[in-house]
Amino acid sequence: MNDYVNENCVHCAAQTVIYHQYIGDGCCETCGAWQVDEYEQRVRELEAGGLTRSDAQGVADAEAMKEDKG
Repeated sequence: MNDYVNENCVHCAAQTVIYHQYIGDGCCETCGAWQVDEYEQRVRELEAGGLTRSDAQGVADAEAMKEDKG
C-alpha cells in the first residue's frame, strides 16, 4: 500500500513523497530519492531484532567500518 505523506523530501524539499508501507520507506516522485538511507535502514532492522537504538547504532557503525576497510 502506498500513501502520500505530508512531509518534505529530505533531498529536494518537494512535497511529493509517497510512503511505501511494505518496505517502510518513502520515495520522492520529484527527485526519485528514498527518504531513509542505508545506515538508518540497517539500524531499524537491528532494532526490530531486539536491540536498543544505541546498540543497533553501534553494530551498524561497526559494520560500516568493516566495509570501509574491505
